Amino acid sequence: MKSAAAEALGKIGDPRAIPALVKLFRDPSKTVRETAGTALISIGQPSVDPLIACLKDKDFVVRCHAARALGGMTTDYQIGRTWVRDAKVVDVLIAALKDPDRAVREDATIALGQIGDPRAIDALIEAMKDGAVKRHAIASLGMIGDPRALLPVLDALKGKGIRQDGTPTPGCIVSEDAFIKEAAATALGQFRDPRVIPDLIMLLKDGILREKASDALATIGDTAIEPLIAFLYDPKASEVVAEGERVLSYASVRLTAKDALRQLTLETLEKLGWMPAPEDVAVNSSVVDNARVDMPLGDTGRFGPREIWLKEASRLLRSYSTPRRMLRRPSQQGRSERRARGVRFGYVEPLSDARTPLADFFSILLGSRSGMADMVAEQIAALKDEDWAIREEAATMLGTLRDPRAVAPLVSVLRDGDRAVRDAAIAALLAIGEPAVTTLGVCLSDPVLTVQELASSVLATIADARVLAPLMAALASPDWIVRMHAAKALGRIQDAGAVAPPVPLLQDSVKAVREETSTALAAIGEAALSSLLTALDPY
Repeated sequence: MKSAAAEALGKIGDPRAIPALVKLFRDPSKTVRETAGTALISIGQPSVDPLIACLKDKDFVVRCHAARALGGMTTDYQIGRTWVRDAKVVDVLIAALKDPDRAVREDATIALGQIGDPRAIDALIEAMKDGAVKRHAIASLGMIGDPRALLPVLDALKGKGIRQDGTPTPGCIVSEDAFIKEAAATALGQFRDPRVIPDLIMLLKDGILREKASDALATIGDTAIEPLIAFLYDPKASEVVAEGERVLSYASVRLTAKDALRQLTLETLEKLGWMPAPEDVAVNSSVVDNARVDMPLGDTGRFGPREIWLKEASRLLRSYSTPRRMLRRPSQQGRSERRARGVRFGYVEPLSDARTPLADFFSILLGSRSGMADMVAEQIAALKDEDWAIREEAATMLGTLRDPRAVAPLVSVLRDGDRAVRDAAIAALLAIGEPAVTTLGVCLSDPVLTVQELASSVLATIADARVLAPLMAALASPDWIVRMHAAKALGRIQDAGAVAPPVPLLQDSVKAVREETSTALAAIGEAALSSLLTALDPY
């Protein structure tokens, strides 16, 4: 309940919710704490001072989440959005780099990168001495992109430079040095400085860092194209140490280290928009692998010469030509055959023969022929046909016609045993719209739960105040799908008197129900504020 309520308060954006949301930083549930931080970010500038005050809290968890929120982070990872660039925020986060708790230092380091203020450069370079936050400091320096940090980050890639104090991330089975170099490779691309291109190009030979180097070169842009081309065609520069190592594998081809390097270089150039001549694209080191099959790959291929199998494929396709005349198929035929060859424009009489004039044919479809019965009545009658394909097409046509007379017949089709027919009826009712609302409202008390589900799914899109009472009653349905759609429909109506009934659904056992309820209460707005705050702290 707390998480869903906090999410709704964030969407409403009322500053009066800030004290209650800050309290959630002490909640035992991490999901609740993170949702509260996201809500404070959504509220915006009024949250800044309370979050700064949280950085002085005795509880390190509160300090962590305050730092994350100030950096716009919604998870443990270095993602989020910058929402505040206040100088005092940068100052308090720089001070937090000296926090006694390593988790707070990590979050403060990442937050400074998210904010992107160059005033944090010196503090982040100094933070590279801290083994606990070094890789985060490197990543943040790259996010800021200030040239002053280029050489320290390049030294980190080479494994030298600033002396590291402290301990790296505990419990890692992967070397912290690998994490640091990955962060450095990514950061170097964000500087967009041509001076790092040679180092990144040589990093394409590294079995672990090559993908990071390729992405970094693509980030740098056009200035990397010429050095990459020179590398591609220089046999000395593109040599690999372990020629026998197979570093990339595919379903039918395993490349040697040299050809894998060549292919990665070509892929990097392709990211930059440069395409080599066709004769330079081929990367072929699969001779040994091809020897293991009866017919090797190549111009001939495993399936014979290309021209032969293309002709055979064309012959097979011609043998499966479809009938040209539109016929009504008997209901005894199989479902898939009726789908393939059945009616496509609703219920129409079969064409007597190919001599029927084309103009008369279209007159039948459009209902303009003098002897033609009412199109809507005919489609309504077709809803009772024994053939599911005809019922489906009739429902579809009624949706196209959008005649209110079709509402009741279409609602009765919600009980149809064929799912395709029911789906067509739902689409038709959605197309008809407002005239169908009251009839669908009655369906919310139908004894068949499937009918309730389908009716509520339509009302979630077209509901209005006329069905407010049945929707509120549907919130107590034993079917979670009905509860979910009913909550969504109430959010669409946005009636201030409908706040109390959905609040208990904030603690529903089904996540989708909680989310739709939260969204609905947020849509209702200020009228829901008091109920949401009570849900956060009921005592």
